[in-house]
Amino acid sequence: NVLEKEKTELIIQTDKLEFWQVGFGPKGVPSLFIETVLPRISNRIQHFANILTGGDVTVKLKAYRETKSNTIQEAIQIEAINSKGASVYGANSAGERNRINLAVTLGLMDYFRAAKVFESNLLICDEIFDGLDSTGVEAALEALSAAHVDHVLVVSHHEHLKPMFPEVMYIVKKNGEAVLD
Repeated sequence: NVLEKEKTELIIQTDKLEFWQVGFGPKGVPSLFIETVLPRISNRIQHFANILTGGDVTVKLKAYRETKSNTIQEAIQIEAINSKGASVYGANSAGERNRINLAVTLGLMDYFRAAKVFESNLLICDEIFDGLDSTGVEAALEALSAAHVDHVLVVSHHEHLKPMFPEVMYIVKKNGEAVLD
Protein backbone atom coordinates (compact mmCIF):
# COMPACT_ATOMS: atom_id res chain seq x y z
CA ASN A 1 0.00 0.00 0.00
CA VAL A 2 2.87 2.41 0.82
CA LEU A 3 4.65 1.47 -2.41
CA GLU A 4 1.47 1.99 -4.39
CA LYS A 5 1.06 5.46 -2.86
CA GLU A 6 4.69 6.40 -3.65
CA LYS A 7 4.27 5.12 -7.20
CA THR A 8 1.16 7.30 -7.64
CA GLU A 9 3.03 10.35 -6.30
CA LEU A 10 5.93 9.72 -8.71
CA ILE A 11 3.53 9.44 -11.63
CA ILE A 12 1.94 12.76 -10.67
CA GLN A 13 5.37 14.43 -10.36
CA THR A 14 6.44 12.95 -13.70
CA ASP A 15 3.29 14.31 -15.36
CA LYS A 16 3.99 17.77 -13.93
CA LEU A 17 7.61 17.70 -15.13
CA GLU A 18 6.54 16.57 -18.58
CA PHE A 19 4.05 19.46 -18.71
CA TRP A 20 6.83 21.97 -17.99
CA GLN A 21 9.21 20.25 -20.37
CA VAL A 22 6.67 20.58 -23.17
CA GLY A 23 5.65 24.08 -22.09
CA PHE A 24 9.20 25.40 -22.25
CA GLY A 25 10.47 23.06 -24.93
CA PRO A 26 10.73 23.67 -28.69
CA LYS A 27 6.96 23.70 -29.19
CA GLY A 28 5.95 25.40 -25.95
CA VAL A 29 5.56 28.95 -24.67
CA PRO A 30 8.79 30.33 -26.24
CA SER A 31 7.72 29.01 -29.64
CA LEU A 32 4.26 30.45 -29.24
CA PHE A 33 5.82 33.80 -28.38
CA ILE A 34 8.24 33.61 -31.30
CA GLU A 35 5.55 32.56 -33.76
CA THR A 36 3.37 35.47 -32.61
CA VAL A 37 6.02 38.18 -32.60
CA LEU A 38 8.20 37.22 -35.60
CA PRO A 39 5.53 37.91 -38.24
CA ARG A 40 5.00 41.38 -36.76
CA ILE A 41 8.72 42.09 -36.77
CA SER A 42 8.97 40.67 -40.30
CA ASN A 43 6.28 43.14 -41.45
CA ARG A 44 8.39 46.04 -40.17
CA ILE A 45 11.51 44.57 -41.80
CA GLN A 46 9.64 44.18 -45.09
CA HIS A 47 8.60 47.84 -44.99
CA PHE A 48 12.28 48.84 -45.01
CA ALA A 49 13.24 46.07 -47.45
CA ASN A 50 10.73 47.53 -49.92
CA ILE A 51 12.46 50.90 -49.67
CA LEU A 52 15.94 49.40 -49.93
CA THR A 53 15.28 46.91 -52.74
CA GLY A 54 12.44 48.58 -54.63
CA GLY A 55 10.17 45.75 -53.51
CA ASP A 56 12.29 43.15 -55.32
CA VAL A 57 13.22 41.18 -52.19
CA THR A 58 10.96 39.65 -49.56
CA VAL A 59 12.67 39.52 -46.18
CA LYS A 60 11.34 37.76 -43.10
CA LEU A 61 12.57 36.15 -39.94
CA LYS A 62 12.04 32.43 -39.50
CA ALA A 63 11.85 30.76 -36.08
CA TYR A 64 13.14 27.37 -37.18
CA ARG A 65 15.71 25.88 -39.46
CA GLU A 66 15.99 22.43 -40.89
CA THR A 67 19.26 20.67 -40.10
CA LYS A 68 21.16 18.42 -42.48
CA SER A 69 19.62 15.44 -40.70
CA ASN A 70 16.12 16.81 -41.54
CA THR A 71 15.27 17.73 -37.96
CA ILE A 72 13.72 21.06 -37.01
CA GLN A 73 15.73 23.27 -34.69
CA GLU A 74 14.81 26.59 -33.08
CA ALA A 75 17.02 29.24 -34.65
CA ILE A 76 16.01 32.69 -35.78
CA GLN A 77 17.14 33.09 -39.36
CA ILE A 78 16.88 35.78 -42.01
CA GLU A 79 15.16 34.62 -45.18
CA ALA A 80 15.50 36.84 -48.23
CA ILE A 81 13.89 35.79 -51.50
CA ASN A 82 13.99 37.83 -54.71
CA SER A 83 11.08 38.27 -57.12
CA LYS A 84 12.27 35.24 -59.11
CA GLY A 85 12.04 33.01 -56.02
CA ALA A 86 15.78 32.68 -55.40
CA SER A 87 17.35 33.01 -51.97
CA VAL A 88 19.53 36.10 -52.02
CA TYR A 89 20.94 36.56 -48.55
CA GLY A 90 23.99 34.33 -48.50
CA ALA A 91 24.62 34.18 -52.23
CA ASN A 92 24.61 37.85 -53.16
CA SER A 93 27.09 40.68 -53.07
CA ALA A 94 28.14 42.56 -49.96
CA GLY A 95 25.96 45.46 -51.08
CA GLU A 96 22.85 43.27 -51.29
CA ARG A 97 23.57 41.78 -47.88
CA ASN A 98 24.12 45.28 -46.46
CA ARG A 99 20.71 46.37 -47.75
CA ILE A 100 19.04 43.33 -46.19
CA ASN A 101 20.96 43.81 -42.93
CA LEU A 102 19.91 47.46 -42.82
CA ALA A 103 16.26 46.47 -43.41
CA VAL A 104 16.50 43.98 -40.54
CA THR A 105 18.18 46.54 -38.25
CA LEU A 106 15.64 49.26 -39.01
CA GLY A 107 12.71 46.85 -38.78
CA LEU A 108 13.85 45.54 -35.39
CA MET A 109 14.50 49.05 -34.11
CA ASP A 110 11.12 50.25 -35.35
CA TYR A 111 9.27 47.30 -33.82
CA PHE A 112 10.99 47.51 -30.43
CA ARG A 113 10.56 51.27 -30.22
CA ALA A 114 6.83 50.93 -31.01
CA ALA A 115 6.55 48.16 -28.39
CA LYS A 116 8.24 50.48 -25.89
CA VAL A 117 11.02 47.95 -25.32
CA PHE A 118 13.54 50.77 -25.62
CA GLU A 119 13.39 54.48 -26.32
CA SER A 120 16.64 55.03 -28.19
CA ASN A 121 16.71 57.57 -30.95
CA LEU A 122 20.30 56.84 -31.87
CA LEU A 123 21.30 54.48 -34.65
CA ILE A 124 24.93 53.61 -35.31
CA CYS A 125 25.67 52.25 -38.78
CA ASP A 126 29.10 50.85 -39.55
CA GLU A 127 30.00 50.74 -43.24
CA ILE A 128 26.39 50.26 -44.40
CA PHE A 129 27.16 51.93 -47.74
CA ASP A 130 29.90 49.48 -48.70
CA GLY A 131 29.13 47.72 -51.95
CA LEU A 132 26.18 49.99 -52.78
CA ASP A 133 25.89 51.82 -56.09
CA SER A 134 24.40 55.33 -56.21
CA THR A 135 20.85 53.92 -56.35
CA GLY A 136 21.57 51.75 -53.32
CA VAL A 137 23.00 54.72 -51.41
CA GLU A 138 19.90 56.78 -52.18
CA ALA A 139 17.66 53.90 -51.05
CA ALA A 140 19.67 53.52 -47.83
CA LEU A 141 19.36 57.24 -47.09
CA GLU A 142 15.61 57.07 -47.78
CA ALA A 143 15.27 54.07 -45.41
CA LEU A 144 17.23 55.90 -42.69
CA SER A 145 14.92 58.88 -43.12
CA ALA A 146 11.82 56.64 -42.99
CA ALA A 147 13.07 55.15 -39.71
CA HIS A 148 12.41 58.50 -37.96
CA VAL A 149 15.57 58.27 -35.88
CA ASP A 150 16.73 61.57 -34.43
CA HIS A 151 20.46 60.81 -34.54
CA VAL A 152 22.26 58.55 -36.99
CA LEU A 153 25.98 57.99 -36.68
CA VAL A 154 27.39 56.59 -39.91
CA VAL A 155 30.89 55.19 -40.02
CA SER A 156 32.28 55.21 -43.54
CA HIS A 157 35.50 55.55 -45.49
CA HIS A 158 33.70 56.95 -48.55
CA GLU A 159 34.47 60.64 -49.06
CA HIS A 160 31.72 61.06 -51.69
CA LEU A 161 29.09 60.58 -48.95
CA LYS A 162 30.10 63.74 -47.02
CA PRO A 163 27.67 66.09 -48.78
CA MET A 164 24.76 63.81 -47.89
CA PHE A 165 25.07 64.48 -44.16
CA PRO A 166 24.58 67.75 -42.28
CA GLU A 167 27.45 67.11 -39.86
CA VAL A 168 30.69 65.27 -40.52
CA MET A 169 33.35 64.31 -37.99
CA TYR A 170 36.71 62.92 -38.93
CA ILE A 171 38.30 60.27 -36.81
CA VAL A 172 41.82 59.18 -37.66
CA LYS A 173 44.27 56.76 -36.16
CA LYS A 174 47.32 58.32 -34.55
CA ASN A 175 49.83 56.13 -32.78
CA GLY A 176 47.33 53.26 -32.82
CA GLU A 177 44.50 55.31 -31.24
CA ALA A 178 41.37 56.66 -32.87
CA VAL A 179 41.19 60.43 -32.28
CA LEU A 180 38.91 63.21 -33.46
CA ASP A 181 40.65 65.14 -36.23
